Amino acid sequence: GRPATWVNDAERTNEAFETYYKESGVVPADEWEAFLKCMRSQLPVTFRINGGGKYSLAMRDRMEKDLFSKLGSAEEYVNEAGEKAAKPFALPWYPDRLAWQLSYSRNVLRKVPQLADVHAFIVRENDKGNITRQ
Repeated sequence: GRPATWVNDAERTNEAFETYYKESGVVPADEWEAFLKCMRSQLPVTFRINGGGKYSLAMRDRMEKDLFSKLGSAEEYVNEAGEKAAKPFALPWYPDRLAWQLSYSRNVLRKVPQLADVHAFIVRENDKGNITRQ
C-alpha cells in the first residue's frame, strides 16, 4: 500500500487536504471542527465472516464463545483516545451477526496482551479467506 501522506502524523494534519475541503465548500463552516476531528480519529477494527450457511454460523458462535466471552469486562481496556473500549459487537445492519466491530484500532489490537487471541484469530482467518477485514 501507499505510505501515509500526513504532514504531521502525531496530529494528523495536512494543510493541502484542509485547504482543498475548505475551498470546496462541501463541509459547512459550522461543522468544520467536527469534520476534522472525525477525519483524524483512528478507525475501529471491523470484519465480516465470509460465506453462508452452517460453517459461517458455527465460526461466529465459536468466536463469540471462545474469544469474545473471555474478554470479560472489555470496558477495562482503554483505546488510544483514552476512552474505555466497549466489548466487540455485531453490526446491527448486517444479517446473522456476521459482521463485527471492535472499538479499538489495529495498533491497540496488536499491542494489548489481553487481545492477543483476538488478534491471532483475525489474522489467521483473514489469511484463510474466512473473514474480510475492513
